[in-house]
Amino acid sequence: GDVYKRQLVHSARVNLDLSSWAQLARESGDSELQCSTSQVRVRQMDADTLGSYLSQVSQGADTLGAVHADGWARACLQSVRVPIPVIAQAAGCSDSRVRFQVMNYQATSPSDWFPVSATVRMSVDALADISPAVARCAARILATLGHEGREATQALQSALGREAIRSEVIDALGAVGTESQAAVRSLTPYLNDRRWRVAALRAMQSIGCSDPAVVSKARVLLGDPSLTVQSSAAGCLVAMGKVPPGAARLFANVIASHAENESRVHAARSLGLLGAGAKPALPELRAALRDRDAQIRLAAVSCFAELPELETDTVVMLASLLNDPDDEIRLSVPYVLADCGSNAKAALPSLLAALEGADELEFEGLC
Repeated sequence: GDVYKRQLVHSARVNLDLSSWAQLARESGDSELQCSTSQVRVRQMDADTLGSYLSQVSQGADTLGAVHADGWARACLQSVRVPIPVIAQAAGCSDSRVRFQVMNYQATSPSDWFPVSATVRMSVDALADISPAVARCAARILATLGHEGREATQALQSALGREAIRSEVIDALGAVGTESQAAVRSLTPYLNDRRWRVAALRAMQSIGCSDPAVVSKARVLLGDPSLTVQSSAAGCLVAMGKVPPGAARLFANVIASHAENESRVHAARSLGLLGAGAKPALPELRAALRDRDAQIRLAAVSCFAELPELETDTVVMLASLLNDPDDEIRLSVPYVLADCGSNAKAALPSLLAALEGADELEFEGLC
């Protein structure tokens, strides 16, 4: 009976064509079976069929929210090009599962056919979504846009009041609020809350807009018992042009510590802001180039890109990363070596070896 049919549908062992699935769904009075068969139909669709289906269901032809959500998830995987009016209509669906998948679809869509301006507008609307999952997704999308999402600054400031999404909203404000005094002021109260102060300090560092009240509070937080808070406060001050004494060694201690990767990456990036002033941390930075975690190695490479006159042994260590298993590291290293002046000669053997077997993008960077 229907129980057996449901088992077959869920395990996808019945290989029927689309018309057979449609007939099975119509003949059954079981809503669970209808939903399951419809989901399998969606998974069998090619890109063109899926695009037509999404246009139909967004106009109300299908009331099965789980199926509709599945369709948008498949659209992400298959890079299906859906018209913007259809996307906007689906973003207002009453089912939060659909709204969430629509936001994911936006996040993965190329900007050449899904304009940034449309992404910003829909993300701003989604920040007020009753579903925290949808609102968090919108904040993450805005964070990836960086300065291009600056028109969302005011909406993000308003969204700070929702504790369920505050972490993502703070991160997004740091990304989009470049040189925004208003964004800094909206984040300042969270420096007094241990739950949010690290995120707020890092966001303010990204914004880079100096504020006397923030400078004063950050200096106080340099004495916090948490090494992560100290480092975050120092990074904020450095970005505001108020470099605290011993900042380089403080960042070095975090890099060499057993802190979580996010704090170590942040410390390495903060060192880059010091330029020549990062010299006291060079031993820890060199060690970071050999770290097991790719994020730490990449952060160290990015930091060395900001430092002047790299020594020969550092150049050799950087050149060894031309064979790193991480794609982003391999692509970043040649650009750092290109700015090493005469000392870059030490990397020549590694560069020549890396040219063999390099793909087109790697070849361009190496040359």
